[in-house]
Amino acid sequence: MMCDRRQNAETHGERKRNVQATFDEWVGEQGAEGLVVHSELPMVWKIKPRHNIDAVIVGYTVADNGIRDIMLAVRREDGLFQAFGVFSNGFSDEQRQALVKELDAIKTESQFIQTDSCGIAFQMVRPERVVEVSVNELMSESNAGKVKTNPLLAFGKTGWCSQGLVNGVSALGMSFERFRDDKTPEPVNVRISQLTDLCPFAKGKELSLANLPQSTLLRRQVFRKLQKDKVMLQKFLIWKTNKEESGLFPAFVFHYTDYSSGRKDFLKRDIRVSNDQDQITELYENAIAENIKKGWEEVNRGMEEEKSLANKVQTCRRAI
Repeated sequence: MMCDRRQNAETHGERKRNVQATFDEWVGEQGAEGLVVHSELPMVWKIKPRHNIDAVIVGYTVADNGIRDIMLAVRREDGLFQAFGVFSNGFSDEQRQALVKELDAIKTESQFIQTDSCGIAFQMVRPERVVEVSVNELMSESNAGKVKTNPLLAFGKTGWCSQGLVNGVSALGMSFERFRDDKTPEPVNVRISQLTDLCPFAKGKELSLANLPQSTLLRRQVFRKLQKDKVMLQKFLIWKTNKEESGLFPAFVFHYTDYSSGRKDFLKRDIRVSNDQDQITELYENAIAENIKKGWEEVNRGMEEEKSLANKVQTCRRAI
């Protein structure tokens, strides 16, 4: 019995060495995608190498235990950012909680909106934090032959704005490896060639924002409250993007603005998105019920008054 166990262990060890040697030769030397390993049991294993990529964090969502999802981007030679993946694996509980505080400190405005798997809009951040992640596989096409696309983003003084959809990849099995405190998000450090060297992008028609339809405003209400020399405004909007077929935009957006001239943080905003009109309407009506209490009056401000308020806000920002 003892001899059989020793013989089985030696056989098992020899098989592992054979698989490793075959993997090194076929995948490491000859560039094969991976191995498919069969055994005496009715089981099959796929063995593929993991690839490491340096990328910059551009957005995040939060759960009860800290970070829920992270959005990553690489940079093209023209300086634009290509968001290629969302992930959450590999972080410890302590890292998840610490990342929320770190990323909260670099939040920024964004005209680009994307949601995570729970329908929560990503909070976009300034592109400062570089991380190293590993991936199992990059795919430039689906199994049905559909070309994979990624959002193309530009970052400037007013935050993030979308430049359309471009051909790209889908990253499978992404996991956090380490923070790259030694790297800044310059194109040379988070270069897009890290993706294209592993998986050349498919050729196909790319989406230009110039060809997308205009959004339609569905509901708009503005409320005002005056207290001595303080002016307070709350604005609630719903619009239909008419761009949901592009895959880059949700169908409906609710936007809430809270302005108070006497508050240090005088302008606050919140954005919620949905592909269901009933759900976005419920969010809109609940927000009004929660925020509009005694002393608020509904007003119908014209475009000129809104421009005047925007100018005052910009003046206050420059003064801070």
